Amino acid sequence: DVQSVLGTGDVPGALETCFDISARSWKAGAGSDLGGRPAYRAFYRALAEDEVLRRRLYIWILAVDDQPIAFNMADRLARVGA
Repeated sequence: DVQSVLGTGDVPGALETCFDISARSWKAGAGSDLGGRPAYRAFYRALAEDEVLRRRLYIWILAVDDQPIAFNMADRLARVGA
């Protein structure tokens, strides 16, 4: 099952799920998980709380047996090659 949060949904809640998924991934062992440092969490939470910036953030969460296992996050206004 794939849950999508496209800018105006529960972005803060989806972001917390992304932090949890990332903390269970190989990135945590490498010290580069999404919420592994307070500054990383503060940055993404600020995006999620800002009315304008939140609309740019798209999050997809993949769940198997109702357990979130992977995510993708994108800035919908980012330009490729910019």
